[in-house]
Amino acid sequence: MVVYQRAGLSLEDIDFIETHDCFTSIEYAAVSAFGIAEPGKEHINTENGVTSFYGSKPINPSGGLIGCGNPVGSSMFLDL
Repeated sequence: MVVYQRAGLSLEDIDFIETHDCFTSIEYAAVSAFGIAEPGKEHINTENGVTSFYGSKPINPSGGLIGCGNPVGSSMFLDL
């Protein structure tokens, strides 16, 4: 991937990934976007725990935006 080449890194150099997961599906899409799985095969690594907290490539081990950023509904009622 171009980003890894520019940084002089490979996926093997990455211990975990923190990404802006504004929707649950975004974290799922990150599995292929970061090169962990081929597009359309993300579910295999997810089901096998590769991206879980103790997996080999955890995604958002902090809990992501729901865990430590934007609580659900926090900005829904600003017009009240």
